[in-house]
Amino acid sequence: MEISYLKNIFEFHPADTRERRDDHEKVRYLCLELAQHLNRLLPECHEKKRAIDHLDDCCKDSNAAIARHS
Repeated sequence: MEISYLKNIFEFHPADTRERRDDHEKVRYLCLELAQHLNRLLPECHEKKRAIDHLDDCCKDSNAAIARHS
């Protein structure tokens, strides 16, 4: 792997514009909305926990994409 690739993954990427901050906020809002819907819709079970955990990963990866590639 290229050093520049590793640095891009592990260095801090501040949300230095209003647009980036708004995009991060939108991702968190949408993921929370979906999580709340799934929480109401799905029965309490292992699969529900996994679905919420995957949504958490989706939120993190989406925000990483905004931070690293905007």
